[in-house]
Amino acid sequence: MISNLLFLILFTIILKFLLGFVDPIAFKLLIDYGIMGKNLKLFIIISVIVILLGTLLRYLNFLQEVLVQKFKNKVLRKEVLNAIENFFDIPYSKIVNNSAYFLSRIYDERKEFVFQKIEILLNLVGSLTLSIVSLFILLFISWKITLILLVIIPVLYILSQKLGSKITSLSELEKEKEAKLREDLVKVISSYRAIKIFNLFEVLFKNVTEKIDKFFEMLLKRTKTSAFYRTSSDIFLSYAEFSVFIFLGIGVILGILTIGDLFAFTQAFWKFMNGVMEIISYFPVIFSLKGIEKRMKEFEALRKNELKVYSNNEIILNNISFGFDENKILKNFSIKIPLKKKILISGPNGSGKTTLLNIISGFLSPEGDIKIPPLEKISAMIMPLEFIPGNLKDNVNFENLSENKRKKFMELLEKFNLKEKINMEPYELSEGEKRKFAIIRTILKDAEIYIFDEPLAGIDVESKDEVMRTIFEETKDKTVIIVMHGDDKYNALFDEIINIKKEGAYA
Repeated sequence: MISNLLFLILFTIILKFLLGFVDPIAFKLLIDYGIMGKNLKLFIIISVIVILLGTLLRYLNFLQEVLVQKFKNKVLRKEVLNAIENFFDIPYSKIVNNSAYFLSRIYDERKEFVFQKIEILLNLVGSLTLSIVSLFILLFISWKITLILLVIIPVLYILSQKLGSKITSLSELEKEKEAKLREDLVKVISSYRAIKIFNLFEVLFKNVTEKIDKFFEMLLKRTKTSAFYRTSSDIFLSYAEFSVFIFLGIGVILGILTIGDLFAFTQAFWKFMNGVMEIISYFPVIFSLKGIEKRMKEFEALRKNELKVYSNNEIILNNISFGFDENKILKNFSIKIPLKKKILISGPNGSGKTTLLNIISGFLSPEGDIKIPPLEKISAMIMPLEFIPGNLKDNVNFENLSENKRKKFMELLEKFNLKEKINMEPYELSEGEKRKFAIIRTILKDAEIYIFDEPLAGIDVESKDEVMRTIFEETKDKTVIIVMHGDDKYNALFDEIINIKKEGAYA
């Protein structure tokens, strides 16, 4: 990857050198030796060479963009895959209910960092090369005029850029306000039924009118301010451009410069100024990238195994408490699940049943004493159901299954009427079909403990007996833990029923 970067840097240096050199020299040769020398043959020859060189440079510029994007993709691919690998070393308690946040940490931040870092590096190299080449041409044509303009023009140019940046900040504010207005209008549209039912037209129009008026007032103010800054910016920029023309004109009148020098100097001077200003503009971006880099390192620091795992197959939780923030879901809860027992866990919504399954599986670390087997000995379906991108085969790693497991997988699909949907993604299935497939996947893993979270929810009545029979047949001589409420007719299948009340009280 380093060799690819060095090649891109060298490619950029050569390209910017040619871009900085060809235009000014071409103007000088065409005007001084072709037009002013009235040499048609030479003018045509130089013109053809310039056209060919220009075409080559445009192609090289196109090629550079493609090569840079290829390199960006390669680096980002490595960064994202590393981040995904790190993600699965982060304790579950830190990622639960934070999928959008971690998507940003895994992909968005890395894309911004990688793309901007590469762009800044190559653009800085290119701008520096262009500035050096242009400055060399300027000094060669007239070092005196160069020194004079380097004192005057940067001041005018910086003033122009400063005023121009004010327009950008105001435009950003406008976009933010407009986005908020759009959000409010979406709420209006999505509240159609409530507005009609509860006769909320009057208050709706009052609130919306106020927000629209405030936005339009801000929009008018932004337009006036932006117009003022834009006009001022254009004035300073025109001063800068006219100053260059005045000094170069004086040079031509005094015989210091030729007409070709004037055009060549103008081309080189603005290439130099743009190159320098571009270099300066990257400093704030570099500092912002340092902030992103710091966050990326913080993400890696989240990799910390907090799980208390033991090698035995028993499950012992002694006076455990667990909650998110100050909200205790389980409090002073104790349970012991012996080997090869069939356990039913029931309780009202919000009592902590799914949280308990996450603790038993090792995904959450509670306060208190805990003894659980390692995840290799556990197979579980825990709500909400989770699937990777890909079809049903991909979601059981079909290619790496043994022949017997493949056969078992196909038999279970047939039994649950899912065989025809084997090439579909799990998310394309109905809710009941998703649950059936999750049960199949759980059964398919060789484990000592099998956990099922509401396996019958959403299952059609005709299939429930088949599902429960299959679960118990396929998990003989194993520990089975099932969370379920309702369907009391299956209670007799279990060795023990644990009823969890609010805050983890064990009935």
